[in-house]
Amino acid sequence: MQSFDYIIVGAGSAGCALAYRLSANPLCNVLLLEYGGPDHDPFIHIPRGFAKILLGNKLIHRYPIDHRGYEGTREEWVRGKVLGGSSSVNGQVYMRGFAADYDALGIPGWGWKEIGGAMKAMEDHELGEAEYRGVGGPLKVSQHPSPSAICDAFIHAAELIGAPRCEDLNAIDDQGAGYQPRTIYKGFRQSAAKAFLDPIRHRKNLSVMTRCDAQKIIIEGKIAKGVKVKNRKGDMVDYYAAKEVILSAGSIASPKLLQLSGIGDGELLHSLGIEVQAHSPLVGQNLIEQRCAMPTFRVSHGSLNRDLRPLGLIKTLGKYIAQRNGPMAYSAFEVSTLIKTAKHLPRANAQIGFTPVSVDRHGTSITPDKVPGVLACSYILKPKSRGHLRITSADADAPMYIQPNYLQHPDDQKDSVDLFHLTRKLFETSAMQAYQATEILPGKDIVSDDEILDFYLKMGNSALHATGTCQMGTSEKSVVNEKLQVRGIANLRVVDLSIFPEMISGNTNSPAMAVGWRAADLILAS
Repeated sequence: MQSFDYIIVGAGSAGCALAYRLSANPLCNVLLLEYGGPDHDPFIHIPRGFAKILLGNKLIHRYPIDHRGYEGTREEWVRGKVLGGSSSVNGQVYMRGFAADYDALGIPGWGWKEIGGAMKAMEDHELGEAEYRGVGGPLKVSQHPSPSAICDAFIHAAELIGAPRCEDLNAIDDQGAGYQPRTIYKGFRQSAAKAFLDPIRHRKNLSVMTRCDAQKIIIEGKIAKGVKVKNRKGDMVDYYAAKEVILSAGSIASPKLLQLSGIGDGELLHSLGIEVQAHSPLVGQNLIEQRCAMPTFRVSHGSLNRDLRPLGLIKTLGKYIAQRNGPMAYSAFEVSTLIKTAKHLPRANAQIGFTPVSVDRHGTSITPDKVPGVLACSYILKPKSRGHLRITSADADAPMYIQPNYLQHPDDQKDSVDLFHLTRKLFETSAMQAYQATEILPGKDIVSDDEILDFYLKMGNSALHATGTCQMGTSEKSVVNEKLQVRGIANLRVVDLSIFPEMISGNTNSPAMAVGWRAADLILAS
């Protein structure tokens, strides 16, 4: 029998940070399990290599969703299937969310004091130390390295419509625009595996196992005892935890594993022939996801399209290999703005990411357009719409049912339409008209609220920031308590973004890492 003190299921952003901290105690014997393989693929480490990765299946989980109202539109959610999880395949955008987001949760131990402190402790930030910005931590954070005229013009355009220019987007508490903070260092991606696992490979009390498909939590007498795993050979192996089993598999896979193990809505589990270990109806509920529109604009100059098309790409790759800079060393967006869609709001409720690149949005190609273009990724930060997900079989390999309910809440519809008009207004400013910015997609003939919402739903994208499916709370109805312990089952916790009952403003990589870092304090103190 193979036994450890702690078993962590999922080596993504939260799981790697948690393993880093737990294994720092030499008395803790930690097993970290990852579904995917090692992070050896070179495109993982080239920052803009994510565009190629996302087209394949080798490093990607693909989850079909039920796109309500647009059932004929095929759509999938993608997640990382490799050491480092989605932090190894994402766009490397590093946003912390507003301090007020965490304080508004109203959950003891999860306010900005604790989460901001965790972020500061884990960071080694290029801009240096500040009240809630860290240096000396394992995670390298940098600013976009190469200011350009067109990016400066976008920032100025944001200023003209109300979002002041700022040095650090993570330092604002109202609204602002600036160059993008990124998890990139000296031209290489800083995934959770790179930041938290690579420096501690020598620790004898940490075992990292890849290509391990967790099938079920082993539960005996309402106590989590271990994990049943299908290994790379297809054999079933049981690993046991003397202290705790910890799920860090993310907002899709963590609730899936709970349900497969008999923790969830009793009626659903009974209908699938699964023995109910704990009736917890909110497992898989409260699914929160942002819906982004990506309007595309033709410009007269300043676009990177030529540098990223086949002939130009040869030169661009050569520059990257020789100097570790240029467009291949950039994150998904060079610039972002956090902005209000209405003046009365206390702080920004929307985000617009900008890149001087445009691609054919009607096909699957990632080749940039032949003519100069740019795009803006615009979405509401904290949607009120709620979806759900559930298993469809007791078989762990069966597909899940995922219903995001995009833009179902009237407030989300209004705010999204307002944001779309605001994005258009930004490109109509004198700053962007210096580049003769002309809307190509969806086009000026799209004007009514219904047409705009249709564009979001048919031509938009998931922001890939799903949250909330194992929500934390002080109520007995919540899936986990404020110490992240699963209600009804001892020695079992969930440590990933699925715990947040509300969306955090912005991208989710930083908050996920902070959850893992913070959870270690709670676990080691218990």
